[in-house]
Amino acid sequence: MQFLFTITTVYLAMENGALEQISYSVAKKILDITKEIQVKKHEYVLSKQLLRSGTSIMANIQEAGAAQTRKDFILKLSITRKEVRETIKWIELLTYGQYISPTVALRVQLQLTSIFKLLNASIGTAKKICEILLINYTENKIAKAAQDVNTLMHQLINLILSSSLRIPHCFCSSSCVQ
Repeated sequence: MQFLFTITTVYLAMENGALEQISYSVAKKILDITKEIQVKKHEYVLSKQLLRSGTSIMANIQEAGAAQTRKDFILKLSITRKEVRETIKWIELLTYGQYISPTVALRVQLQLTSIFKLLNASIGTAKKICEILLINYTENKIAKAAQDVNTLMHQLINLILSSSLRIPHCFCSSSCVQ
């Protein structure tokens, strides 16, 4: 339950920080760029690569919001970060090939850089939360184990004191005089 609250909190912070909105805006822009490249310049291979990586950013952010575990959440955000880097490279290549104007490329790259920075911050926050939860979990386990040992020691002492368990004064042979 704690995990779901934590992930929801981080995800809401991502949404409030406009990560979802920016990624949606970028996906629409990538779609427009891709259509233009295919219709006006008849380039289909590189434009499809751009379309795949550029739109997967938005989809992966949505998937991160539905993550089932902490590791899954961080993994999805990390994959999204890789997609951002890939998209930037496709834009650079398509700009070099004069399929995209430098002005359009710069505008999209600035948005992608913003997404990248937000992802870094979100991943860092999620990892810190995981570390805190792990430390708390470990400390709670140690405290519980110490409490269990303490309880067992009290039970043993009470058993000995109640004489239910007789402990000989001497463990020597039977010839020992007690």
